[in-house]
Amino acid sequence: MVELFVPSISAAVPRRRTQRSRWFPAALLLCIAGPASAQTSPTELAVPAESSARYRLQAPTLATGGATEPDGTEGRETTAGIAASEAPPGGLPAGPTVPPNAGGWVGEPPGTHAPVGVNLAGLADWSSEWPFVDVMKVSRPWLPQLAGFGSPWNTGVPLQLDANGWPILKPGEAAATIVMDAIAGEYPGGVYVCLYDGEGQFEFQNDAKVKSAAPGRIELDVTPSNGGIVMRIVQSNPANHVRNVRLVMPGFESTYAEEPFHPVFLERLAHYQTLRFMDWQRTNNSTLVKWSDRTRPELQTQADDQGVAPEYVVALSNRLGKHPWVCMPHMADDDFLRQYAILVRDTLHPDLKVYLELSNEVWNSGFSQAQYCQNKGVAEGLSGNAYQAQLRWYSKRAVQMFDIWTDVFGGAGSPGAERVVRVMGGQSSTPWTGETALDFQNAYQKTDVYAIAPYFGGSLGSPDKAPITVTWTVQEVLTECILQILGPLTDKLLENAAMAQSRGVQLVAYEGGQHLVGMVGWENNQALTDLFVTANRNPMMYWAYRLFLERWKFAGGGAFVAYHSCGVASKWGSWGSLEYQAEPLSKAHKYRALIDFVAEEQPVLHYGTTCGPLIGSIGKAVAGGPSMYLVAGGAPPGAPGFLAAAGDHGGWSSLPLPLDLTSFGATGCSLYVPLEATASVQADGHGAVLLPFAPPGLPQLVGQEFHFQFAFGAPGVNPAGATFSSGLRLVIQG
Repeated sequence: MVELFVPSISAAVPRRRTQRSRWFPAALLLCIAGPASAQTSPTELAVPAESSARYRLQAPTLATGGATEPDGTEGRETTAGIAASEAPPGGLPAGPTVPPNAGGWVGEPPGTHAPVGVNLAGLADWSSEWPFVDVMKVSRPWLPQLAGFGSPWNTGVPLQLDANGWPILKPGEAAATIVMDAIAGEYPGGVYVCLYDGEGQFEFQNDAKVKSAAPGRIELDVTPSNGGIVMRIVQSNPANHVRNVRLVMPGFESTYAEEPFHPVFLERLAHYQTLRFMDWQRTNNSTLVKWSDRTRPELQTQADDQGVAPEYVVALSNRLGKHPWVCMPHMADDDFLRQYAILVRDTLHPDLKVYLELSNEVWNSGFSQAQYCQNKGVAEGLSGNAYQAQLRWYSKRAVQMFDIWTDVFGGAGSPGAERVVRVMGGQSSTPWTGETALDFQNAYQKTDVYAIAPYFGGSLGSPDKAPITVTWTVQEVLTECILQILGPLTDKLLENAAMAQSRGVQLVAYEGGQHLVGMVGWENNQALTDLFVTANRNPMMYWAYRLFLERWKFAGGGAFVAYHSCGVASKWGSWGSLEYQAEPLSKAHKYRALIDFVAEEQPVLHYGTTCGPLIGSIGKAVAGGPSMYLVAGGAPPGAPGFLAAAGDHGGWSSLPLPLDLTSFGATGCSLYVPLEATASVQADGHGAVLLPFAPPGLPQLVGQEFHFQFAFGAPGVNPAGATFSSGLRLVIQG
């Protein structure tokens, strides 16, 4: 039970407390009046029924299925094989998933309180981000090989695939794929489990070695390196071919179907307001036209040229309570646009908005969507200037898309249609592109936001500037970045904001951040690459980002969606706010700048992930003001528990937090708040707790942050019999 669990953790923690930790959390608990049920009748403090339903963010039911329709490296090779009984097809769970992280669960609609979003990195076998605990979802599309040793990496002979992308092998053929490739071993090691249906034989190479094998289930010892995990199907019964292969990370075999997303991935995204799925959708140079050609959840991989299944876009948004920003393919027909809109309308949580954009950077001639729009615009005679015709056709098609989605969501002026944020894009450095798109046939009247991508430092890698830049120090590079932010970048932000405001639309950023990368051949200059990578890893980059975000706010910018979430630095750029999914925050200067900006802009912040109960707040924490409430939900009805409170959450004595509680028997749970000050609570018959919280009117409290976490007894859920909420941070207001 949970009351026994606290001492077991405490015993593992060295007793070395600071003076503040001795009195501050304990004094804080005096502000909590105890469980509301012990103070008043349930009806006196109950959350109104409609509010309770509004903020409970239970993910909608998502049906499985959909409409009909580098060189390899030799390494260790081991063999396992054989027949398996039929299992449910891979993909989204058929019923509701576990409730989302409490990002705005109670007290305010989810995702409306943070000013920053992020572009998710594209799915790939070489990505250093781990979105899914079943890593087959990011595997490379099958490579045709030969059975036996000495096969070419790719024979070039197409494999026969079934409707879901699983190979049907002929004698002598093999099918290979790879995951976690070329990321310097920055992914979890341990015992992976390969599950599959059908009859066949597997081989594993590089980082994976077979530990045990039985029909349908193979255990692998994985030792991460730069080689990744190579999987080969070397034999498959044509009458019962190998299919529905899952490769599950350690510790998730029993939960991967209900919770497909990795907890660290969720934790690192919890601070953001908006998730832009442009790279997840493989928007640039897309060839998608028909809805029937989209990626479906049950396919072999989500990392193919058609992008991620729309169902996963919605599932992740619901899981975290974040607004999705979706980019429709530039060649998509009306039926595709309508079907996507229907899916989002019917499955996205009703408290969430959806940002809707046609393609990405249609102004940018480097992408095929730009040429496509130009050809269309010229053919329709929209302008005698080909580039202007390109922008006008983009505007025209975007408005057609807006109208389709508006109709699906209930029609113009309806509450449903208010959930659709209609995005028109343009080039940050050339506001004329936005003027052209917004003004054509008065498109601004059907547009909600004008989106640009403000970057700094981009000129330093250009052919005319790079010969000078490469002689600079890191300090000189970062100083020049700061000068650009303070000068020409701020001027452009103000110019774009004024242009948007004059047309009645809000300025937002679809991308933005540093742009230190060699261009037009200079990407091959190793000295320049090293200089730019080192600059990105320098602590001064934190302050460059903070200044950049303050300038964005000063200019009147709205949602700022950084580019992007996670990626290894290379000659092609240092785009990731994190280089690796689990990168220590002390090294992740761009990421820290983004989340610190969020934290300062919002008085309530949810962080981490829950393994059961939810945590939230109602009202505002004001020094000397009326009581607000700390709320728990989703606990076992009547369960005893506790609330932990602290003045910080970076560590507990000498133990860094968050602490994975798996080794204490609470599998999938984490401790975010020190257990130095706790108050006993008990869930009511609905699994809820409501605690009044009244900070005293002390001036020194204003601006102070406090952290809270609930835990409850849950016999049988895990060996410890305990579940933990995510963390909640409050900043006391004056």
